Amino acid sequence: MDLLSETEIINRGIIKNVILTLDDGDVHSPSGHWANTIGTRMYSLSRVQLAESLINSLENNIYYHKDADAINKMKLPVAKPYIIIDYLIIAEEIRHLYESDRRPFLRRWHNVEDRRPFVVMDLINISNYAFPNKNITNEKELIQLMDEIEESSLKLFPNPWPNAIVRVQVLKKNIFAGKSQNAALKILKIITLIKNNTISTEYLFNNSNDIFELLAAYPILRIDHKIYKTIDL
Repeated sequence: MDLLSETEIINRGIIKNVILTLDDGDVHSPSGHWANTIGTRMYSLSRVQLAESLINSLENNIYYHKDADAINKMKLPVAKPYIIIDYLIIAEEIRHLYESDRRPFLRRWHNVEDRRPFVVMDLINISNYAFPNKNITNEKELIQLMDEIEESSLKLFPNPWPNAIVRVQVLKKNIFAGKSQNAALKILKIITLIKNNTISTEYLFNNSNDIFELLAAYPILRIDHKIYKTIDL
């Protein structure tokens, strides 16, 4: 497999932001520096060429490719996302406004089922931050609110939104970091569309039909453009 470094990709002159477009490398090669334990990200030439071809095919904010179905199933991305979200950024910022008790410290290796109730609590807090007059208190009311805002969520970005795909974001880069009430609402709207399967989780490895379990397992999610064949439109 032919491999390219981030610098080599940039020097090709088409992909300006490698990490935003391609996320993690296909492999990590030894870096030669004692402080770098994960190695240097290296990207397969074939994925780079695919990403470059999609950039060249972009028309009216839609990416076209004859192998669209296979591209949509890829684990790693080949185009810039709509947005990369981490609900914990704003959840941790506002938690003190709604909770006085100290939470148990849950590490990533705890079961998803153990973490799920805390995801629900965080989203309730985010909902009350976005809608101060709602007073959401439980999961049922949270789901009801999410259903109520689905229609407005469909207009969050320009067309062809919300035809999008959820992928797990590997690198903690380019994550939406807004902490305002509007930012909370944006996060909530995106999560709503994932919950209602309007944004597809079909190709997400380790797929879950429970949005709270999904966020417990993967708090950082990448919302990618769906790639189209010309005949799809």
